[in-house]
Amino acid sequence: MALLSAANRRIAAQREKIVQLEAFAQVDLLTGLPNRRAFEPMLYVALAGARRHREAGTLGSVDLDNFKTVNDTLGRDAGDEVLLRVAEILASQVRATDHVARYGGDEFVVLLTRSIPSEVEKRLLQIQSVINGSYTTHNATRTHVRASFGIVSYGFEDSAETLIQKADAAIFSDRKMSRRTCVSEDALTA
Repeated sequence: MALLSAANRRIAAQREKIVQLEAFAQVDLLTGLPNRRAFEPMLYVALAGARRHREAGTLGSVDLDNFKTVNDTLGRDAGDEVLLRVAEILASQVRATDHVARYGGDEFVVLLTRSIPSEVEKRLLQIQSVINGSYTTHNATRTHVRASFGIVSYGFEDSAETLIQKADAAIFSDRKMSRRTCVSEDALTA
């Protein structure tokens, strides 16, 4: 009986570890935000909801400017401080129904569901201003945080892959035009 009890405890402990590992696989360990793996199903669900209810929303893509330079000159700890600051700002600036995720190295995404595109563009401009007006300090060195934004409105007919590609294209246009403002898909096609 004692052997069976010990086996059951080991199985329970292994199950608990599996649950923890599955949770870690969905979270960016540095920022605590959902990671790309967790975000993509969120985007698919939002698009399915948009199709079902004929709603609109917005995908914002955020890419940090000169992040490699920060890492190379000040070290990875300084880069981590920048990532944490941006994650904090993004998470604090969205509604509870929206989603923020760390999509990759220095890339974040913001999914604003059930939103009016013109209002969201203003909101993302405000968020970009907050980020671009912020600083981090590491080892007495002050680092100015800068980010480029790309925004894409979506409706019931859009696909996740297309939205992500359009948002990335909008970021590159933002940088190319050297204007520190959000670039929307409409600006690219105008």
